[in-house]
Amino acid sequence: MTVHGALLAAGCLLLASVILLYNSRLPEMDAASISRAPASMPGQPSFVFNTRRGMVLVSIEYRIPAERTRDFVRAAQPLRRLRLRNGAERWSLFRDVSNPEVWQELFLVDNWIQHLRMLDRMTLADKIVIDNVTALHAGDGPPQIRHCVSYEASSYDTPLVKSATPPANDEAGATAGS
Repeated sequence: MTVHGALLAAGCLLLASVILLYNSRLPEMDAASISRAPASMPGQPSFVFNTRRGMVLVSIEYRIPAERTRDFVRAAQPLRRLRLRNGAERWSLFRDVSNPEVWQELFLVDNWIQHLRMLDRMTLADKIVIDNVTALHAGDGPPQIRHCVSYEASSYDTPLVKSATPPANDEAGATAGS
């Protein structure tokens, strides 16, 4: 094929694309749903560690009554997509074998800095997904949240530091990861 033939073929394909896509529409986005939600950051860690090294494990424990189990699992599917989209490497949902009302959402993030960025990325639409899951929680308080860092982030000779504020347990929504 000559250069002239290639340009003619490209022009024909461009014209065909315009004709085929003329009536199609892009999905409409609600600007409110992509607005940033206020980030709820975890409390000050109780020891010094390298924030750029070592994975972070976030564990959120929910208490879900038996009659809400199906709704919880259904609501957790968009939550999984949200966590993975916002930066989690892995995500899993576990049920306690000794107490079937206890569920744990676990996800891994590359490092502490990435986890904080994950929290900062949360939109109002993300907050709604998290609120839908949290609304099914039947515990006395908010879901229990734990942040664990890999041994790779820790320095074993670094002394523990007493922080003025303990790590927050009220950020189930913000760990969306956030």
